[in-house]
Amino acid sequence: MLAGRKPAPRPAVGITYGELVGTPRTAEMLLCTIFRSQIIVMKLTTSLLICLLLLGACKKEKQRTCDVYASEKGYAAGTVESYVKTPIKVVYKYSYTANGVNYTGKEKAYGIGQLDARLLGRSFVVVYKSDAPSESDLNFDYEIKEPGDLDNYISEFKTTPIKADWPRKKCE
Repeated sequence: MLAGRKPAPRPAVGITYGELVGTPRTAEMLLCTIFRSQIIVMKLTTSLLICLLLLGACKKEKQRTCDVYASEKGYAAGTVESYVKTPIKVVYKYSYTANGVNYTGKEKAYGIGQLDARLLGRSFVVVYKSDAPSESDLNFDYEIKEPGDLDNYISEFKTTPIKADWPRKKCE
């Protein structure tokens, strides 16, 4: 210590900002690290929320599909008219006729890599509730390519009941 000089007084509580971070550049890096960690936590929280919402939507769709297949059902040919794509699902709009009345339905397909535009204009078997034909499911496992395909499928379903194309696991 130099003769006659006293050291600078220290704050009564804690340490100074300069002692904490050293230089303005260090302070900037510290703040960036704090913000980066907060952004990572926000991204993880958002991802978790999306997963929970998707799980709830899938469970609801599974129950709806299972209800259609568990009921007294009818069959029709349904044609894919349009689709709306989001990052986690595709919703196909299809039309069909049951008991002489025209209906439209929506088929939700979850996951990445759905067929999208390749399904437009194609026909598949529609399974609907006999007592509520507007409640239906478009079954992508049974494509109708020829005029007699629907009748052939209906005959087949009398001996081997049709199963939902989604969910693949048994309905409870």
